[in-house]
Amino acid sequence: MSVLLFAALPCSAQKMETAEYRDFLKRLDAAVTEWQTHVESLKIEDLNVTFSIGKTIEQEKQLCLENIAVARNLIRSQRNNELLSDDVSLNESLSDLSSMLGEILGNIPENAQAVHWARALPSLDKEIHSYQRPLRKHISAYANQLELRVAQLELKVAKCSR
Repeated sequence: MSVLLFAALPCSAQKMETAEYRDFLKRLDAAVTEWQTHVESLKIEDLNVTFSIGKTIEQEKQLCLENIAVARNLIRSQRNNELLSDDVSLNESLSDLSSMLGEILGNIPENAQAVHWARALPSLDKEIHSYQRPLRKHISAYANQLELRVAQLELKVAKCSR
């Protein structure tokens, strides 16, 4: 009975079709490439910060770049073989990147040299979130689709075992 109820509930999110998903990944890959270029262009020596703050920002920058590399590898992997686990990992990678950019922003001083970064980092974060929303909907719909399929298979198994 619970299986039938689950199957009857409308899915609030739609899994992207294959072509739509590939296009999404292509756009995301291009955006990630831009983010990488933007983060790489952050020059600590131009920020007029103390050595310790500069060192912290440099470490956070390196973590961002490493996380971007992880995201790019996941995107490439998904282009060849879509896996729910990689979708989830990609979403987590984007969340981590957003958090890291927030950490950098928190360490950027309020001075004339850093004003560009004080404006640019929030817009990067906003762009990251604009990719996370459709990805989360896709993940949710994908998981629901798999759960429904499992429930259908369980019904078949139960019928066969009678």
